[in-house]
Amino acid sequence: MRVNSCRPALTLAASLAVLVSIDADAQASFSTQDAKRGPARLLVVAKEFSYSLSRPRVRAGRVIVQLANAGEDVHNLRIRRLAAKRHHSISRIDPGGRAQLNRKLKPGRYYLWCSVADHEQRGMRARLIARRR
Repeated sequence: MRVNSCRPALTLAASLAVLVSIDADAQASFSTQDAKRGPARLLVVAKEFSYSLSRPRVRAGRVIVQLANAGEDVHNLRIRRLAAKRHHSISRIDPGGRAQLNRKLKPGRYYLWCSVADHEQRGMRARLIARRR
């Protein structure tokens, strides 16, 4: 009985071709999913006298920032990129209230603070990083 020595080589080549094809399909679907992800989201919970962020980093680009006031005082939110002069803001919201901001954030480090009375000095501040995709 004669064994065909080409068969194992063909099986290996066929397996590699299937793996390469699967990998290419996975990369294509990942790119499509990445494009369809939509804006990044960040929840900021305000209490006396602190902010709690749902995550310390977001993907740069379109970001939806939601401020939830879980405290007993009125609070607001200001966001400024450390290298910039301009800031984005969510105006004052009452206890139990929510508001959101939809902005494009450039990659970099951001400073968040409450500008109501002396809230910033009492600890209502946080840092956020917007990273490249």
